[in-house]
Amino acid sequence: MQTQKATPAKLEAAIAASSDDSVVRWRMIVLLRAGYDWDDAVKLATASSVDLHLAAELPAKGCPSDTARRILL
Repeated sequence: MQTQKATPAKLEAAIAASSDDSVVRWRMIVLLRAGYDWDDAVKLATASSVDLHLAAELPAKGCPSDTARRILL
């Protein structure tokens, strides 16, 4: 099942509603813009051990969201 891409404003509103932590919100925005599915972005954004730069590079190199999540976690 494919998810529809939301506008940046809708994504940011959904992220703001889902977390009180500004760092997690920022990480979510970066990950969603990089191409992660919502659930994968949530898991990665809340894991402090994940290298955000590497996480953003993987989808750009063609790595699917779920595979990238498994690599990073």
